[in-house]
Amino acid sequence: MKQTYSDEDLSELTELAKTLWKIEYSTKTIKRKPNVINKTVPVMAIYRMVREDRRMNEESRPYDFPFIGSNFTGVLGLAEGWNISVKDRKYLEKDIVLFADDKKTILILPENRDWWELYLEL
Repeated sequence: MKQTYSDEDLSELTELAKTLWKIEYSTKTIKRKPNVINKTVPVMAIYRMVREDRRMNEESRPYDFPFIGSNFTGVLGLAEGWNISVKDRKYLEKDIVLFADDKKTILILPENRDWWELYLEL
């Protein structure tokens, strides 16, 4: 996987993510909506979806932000207590490294073992 997305691509994929995924702040879960098409989206589209939701939806602001950044480009973690179920993760593209809330378990790992080269070029 040696692809990157332009800002325009990510905007379109974020809009797609909004139709396929939902954020449940009370249960700290990001999950696919029931009865939607079997289409994958990049983890970055989910991240952007959450950021937009928190910017536009005042009711979501009192809750913890679901993602934790890192010092490395292309690496995100889930905040404490947040989860994306295994059955829903199969609908996420392996575009970045995503760690579980324990900060040790890798939930999403790009299939290309040289994933870091993509980010060194940026």
